[in-house]
Amino acid sequence: MKEHVRRITSDEIHVHYIGHIIKNELISLLAQQLKSEIMKKILDSTPDTSHQEQMSLIVRYVDFNSNFVKVEESFLGFLIADDTTGKGIFDITLEELKSLGLDIDDMRGQSYDNGSNMKRNIKEFNGDF
Repeated sequence: MKEHVRRITSDEIHVHYIGHIIKNELISLLAQQLKSEIMKKILDSTPDTSHQEQMSLIVRYVDFNSNFVKVEESFLGFLIADDTTGKGIFDITLEELKSLGLDIDDMRGQSYDNGSNMKRNIKEFNGDF
């Protein structure tokens, strides 16, 4: 791109394709590619070498023990996810939180994935928790 701009500014080429429409399209394409590369690195469930689905359990909490209040985030481990529907992931997470002695009523949750468990033909979850 740098070379292309240099050629335009030095009048080596006159048709440059860097109007606002083309620039916006290039920015959009680059953003899509960047998001795609990031998503390859940040999947919530990943098969391990034995091809078992796993999901990461990460908690974010407020630390009041220091001289100032700070938000911390900690990785607690991988959970085996045999059922990757929304309900299945919830049940696995709930079971692990209970085993850690954490009350789900004291928590707020947020989760991200590649969307495969959100398809309509997958078991629906009524949201009671």
